[in-house]
Amino acid sequence: MKLKKMQKLILILFFNLLLRQCQQIISTKDEAGNHIKFVFASCFAFDRQQKHGPVSLFHNITKHNPDVFAWIGDAAYVYNFTQAQQLFDSTKNDPGYQKLLQNVQTKIIGIWDDHDYGVNDGDRLHKYKEEMRDIFLNFLKEPKDSIRRTQQDGIYTSYYLGQSKQVKLVMLDVRYSRDPYGKEAAEMLGEAQWIWLDKEFQDENANIILLTSGIQVLPDDRLVTEYWYCQSRQRLFDLFKKYKDKKRVVILSGDVHFAEILSEPDSIQIGYTLFEITSSGISHSLGYSKYPNFFINTFLPNTYNEKKHRLFDLNYAVADIQIDLTNKNNTKINFTIYDKHENPKLSTIIQPWENKNEQLTKTFLNRSNHYIIRFALHAFRNYFFDYSYIGALLIVLIIIIIKTVKYLINYIFKTSCQKLKTN
Repeated sequence: MKLKKMQKLILILFFNLLLRQCQQIISTKDEAGNHIKFVFASCFAFDRQQKHGPVSLFHNITKHNPDVFAWIGDAAYVYNFTQAQQLFDSTKNDPGYQKLLQNVQTKIIGIWDDHDYGVNDGDRLHKYKEEMRDIFLNFLKEPKDSIRRTQQDGIYTSYYLGQSKQVKLVMLDVRYSRDPYGKEAAEMLGEAQWIWLDKEFQDENANIILLTSGIQVLPDDRLVTEYWYCQSRQRLFDLFKKYKDKKRVVILSGDVHFAEILSEPDSIQIGYTLFEITSSGISHSLGYSKYPNFFINTFLPNTYNEKKHRLFDLNYAVADIQIDLTNKNNTKINFTIYDKHENPKLSTIIQPWENKNEQLTKTFLNRSNHYIIRFALHAFRNYFFDYSYIGALLIVLIIIIIKTVKYLINYIFKTSCQKLKTN
């Protein structure tokens, strides 16, 4: 048994070595590859798009004329495998997406999340995952002989952004080998993908890695969204720390139906400030739900950012990457998140090699405090400080309820006593 496992790992290492010899390079309009315009987004459902009219955000994305557009998951919402092809065709045939496809200067790439994997909150037990692999990769026009169609642990991949090879996009598959939810759940990627990822960090060319995950990596205290299992997150952080003198990481994610910029409050354990940029909601957003923002923010503790770092609207993210070959400290990435009206709503400039301790929140709480404590304290702050009028209404409502209950108890007691006296 041990021999078979060793043979399997040796085979994985062999394929990883082959991959390193044929790394994919995405050419840019800047021939030197020092200026890259990269757009990413997630969460598109054709039927939900129709509620906002015939013009999708892809029209706006095309106007930026990006070198790359990357799906960070949920390119279609598949709830029934028999409808999968039809739903991906609906996305492909969206007029705005057709316009993006026709732009020969934009390379379209992607990774899946749960809905384009075929199961809400899907994991390794999905029985149609091989069939969905082919449908999804066909949607991306992945070559028929691509290793992504057969490799162990999923459809993970990587690309150099630009001919200078200084920035690498590493796309993780957080579905194919993910453990089902439960007390023993620990694995997000699978051992083959972990080995591959370590090899990606050993790359001698790139000094910046844009790491994509269909679901958010940093947050662990949001009670209604998916999260990385703590063992896998820590293993990922250990990898960042191991290569911190050679590689700097910025995380890109989707899934949550809003956009935000986050930072890790415990970045000291990694060695540099770790940022995460989330863009989710091409066709639908929490901003169009029946719940008001003050209620939504209750479930978003300020461990990793503040309310001003979030956008509850249809959105997409543009990364303007400017590489300085002579001094990597000067290489910078300008992230801007746009709403459906093409207005820039959130932005930050990240210089991955500039050793600054930049936190997006001043909270005294961090990952070491239990997430329930963080959630409870944030909810108190949310209702009694940030939205104090809501807190005042709650207090009034509680007082009214207490007085009403007290009155009813007294009334029932008096009525009962009178009946006893009568008898």
